[in-house]
Amino acid sequence: MTSNFTYTKKKQKQLIWTSMLLFLL
Repeated sequence: MTSNFTYTKKKQKQLIWTSMLLFLL
């Protein structure tokens, strides 16, 4: 469960970074 939470948080962070990069481009 803890690892799943970390995975979701990591995925969310990755999604935010992708959105920022796309916005900059």
